[in-house]
Amino acid sequence: MRNQSARTSRSPGSRFPARTLLFLVVILTAVLFAGPGPARAAGPEIAVGVYQNPPTIFLDESGRPAGVFIDLIEAAAEEEGWSLRYVPGTWAEGLDRLARGEIDLMPDVARTPEREAKFNFHQEPVLSDWFQVYARRGSGIRSILDLQGKKVSVLERSIQEETFKKLLAGFDLEVELVAFPDYEAAFAAVAQGAADAGISNRFYSLRQMRQIGLEDTAIIFSPTRLFFAAPRTGDPALLAALDRHLAEFKRDPSSVYFRSLKRWTSEEVGLKYPAWIRRVALAATGLLLVSIFWTVVFKRQVAARTRELALRNEELQRMYDEMEHTGQALRESERKHRTLFETANDAILLMRGGCFVECNARALAMFGCRREEILGAAPREFSPPTQPDGESSEKRAREKIALALKSGAQFFEWEHCRRDGTPFMAEVSLNRLELDGETLLQAIVRDISARKRADAALRELNISLERRVHERTEELESAKERAESADRLKSVFLATMSHELRTPLNSIIGFTGILLQELAGPLTGEQAKQLRIVQVSSRHLLDLINDVLDISKIESGQLELSPDTFELKAALEKTMQLISPLAETKSLELKLDLAPGVGTVIADRRRLEQVILNLLNNAVKFTERGSVRVAARPAGDGYLVSVTDTGIGIRPEEIPGLFRPFHQVDAGLSRQHEGTGLGLAICRKLITIMGGTIGVESRWGEGSTFTIRFPRQPGESK
Repeated sequence: MRNQSARTSRSPGSRFPARTLLFLVVILTAVLFAGPGPARAAGPEIAVGVYQNPPTIFLDESGRPAGVFIDLIEAAAEEEGWSLRYVPGTWAEGLDRLARGEIDLMPDVARTPEREAKFNFHQEPVLSDWFQVYARRGSGIRSILDLQGKKVSVLERSIQEETFKKLLAGFDLEVELVAFPDYEAAFAAVAQGAADAGISNRFYSLRQMRQIGLEDTAIIFSPTRLFFAAPRTGDPALLAALDRHLAEFKRDPSSVYFRSLKRWTSEEVGLKYPAWIRRVALAATGLLLVSIFWTVVFKRQVAARTRELALRNEELQRMYDEMEHTGQALRESERKHRTLFETANDAILLMRGGCFVECNARALAMFGCRREEILGAAPREFSPPTQPDGESSEKRAREKIALALKSGAQFFEWEHCRRDGTPFMAEVSLNRLELDGETLLQAIVRDISARKRADAALRELNISLERRVHERTEELESAKERAESADRLKSVFLATMSHELRTPLNSIIGFTGILLQELAGPLTGEQAKQLRIVQVSSRHLLDLINDVLDISKIESGQLELSPDTFELKAALEKTMQLISPLAETKSLELKLDLAPGVGTVIADRRRLEQVILNLLNNAVKFTERGSVRVAARPAGDGYLVSVTDTGIGIRPEEIPGLFRPFHQVDAGLSRQHEGTGLGLAICRKLITIMGGTIGVESRWGEGSTFTIRFPRQPGESK
């Protein structure tokens, strides 16, 4: 019993250490083999939007979030103790959830002024990216001009859709944009023929385009930087923590940032330039040299055309002057004919309705009659007088004329008919003339000796005048046809060359922007300086080409307006926001004064903003100190918008030619302030097409005020 009791009492004691040891082993195993989670459960929960955009962010085959942004947010969450909750959906659904505050972060979002008004962003960018157009192999799409009339797939509600629309508007191309919820569907539409080309960012396209048979094109645009976005009502500390961790990750080459880039993009980040960057730089340099060459050729051809047109204008002016001279000659000829009528050696009489209505002085002297005895009287039959005397002599003269006219005699001998009694041999010529639908009988009584001389002189004068008028008419018609042909050739040439030059220039500007963002590594100070010079020069040349294209469209009647309803205040604020960086560099104050009643307007918004922006740009360019003020107020059925500066002003003699194409104030100012001389000419033509007017008031050395007036809607009275 004692032994049994002893076993019984030891049995529980012997089993207890075994169970305790097993429990400790289980706990230790769980601690050792339990991997760390994406975030600490004790911290706050962060809702993160996820959509398909590999390799930056996507759901892998197992349905788990992956990509560069996921690696970075999980690394930050581990250090901060956040608990992450992923909310999958499309790109558009993620943006809507972010706007409603249903999620705390939306990855892979590009910053734009419109999005900054709706969301909050941190300061340190995660990645740099750009957009490019991709097409099927063998499609023939190489430049943006090849997209005319094509369908292009884009990501729904993306920045690429907005910027590409503006790019198309600059080239006046008709392209149908088809939106898709993700890049996979957009590329599939191109591969299946539902779209001719598609737009994607470089990260997605590097992995996907070759797998589905697409190739890249030379259409590259909109370099962007990518961030996490948060709601406007979100916690600012969340974005501040992201900035802090991103800065730490980028300082350490072995951090999760560089490991994630290598894993998902297969790119080594270092100071060496990749081969494709060198090829891009060489291509950009080549394009720049070609563009410089074509710019020189283009300028020379434009200068040659301008000189040719100037010569043609001078020729036309000379012809117009000669025509005016010919008209004066004709008037002088009429005067001479009248003088000949009055001073002719022949007696000339005109009859209408059976009565004498005109006669010259020679007729009065030849027949010895007074004017009142002939004019207004009807000729009578001839009856020989019984005895000659003074009174019967006058009657005989009239009756002799009447007999000659009535009988149609060609010759008659007339003796002692003049007052001085001098006899002469006369000839009567009868002609019937039409004047104002009425028959006019003209009788010319000549001395036979003077007939041939007078007829020859008149005939020669008439033939000479008719030949001269005919020759001048043919010369003017020929000159007019040559001028019109030259003007048409000029417009076609300018439009074609502008389109051909804008394509390589846009590529140069895009590639230069990529290099300046140091996407391939840091640049030296001199390299960055030279690239900025290339970028500024290219943009200046592009502005010149756009001005030339606009003026050629307007002159050829090809410019069409696209009216839309918009707030005039918003348009003015937008233009002032665009010009503010240039004004800040010169420490100029920008002011906007809106009178009560400034509301909506129906007009072509882009063209109206182009006019106002051009006036603002001129005001800032020619103002070194002071301010630039924009004022707007209602005026009848329209609006008055004025741009006033405190700059150098304009001399009075320069104002009449201010709105002519290629006109600048003077050579000295042109060298200091670059420009094409087309801006104000384009402004005037655009405002005129809109049904408005433009004017200027200026005082030399004190400033200028440009005022435009335009109707609230097309067709309203001015």
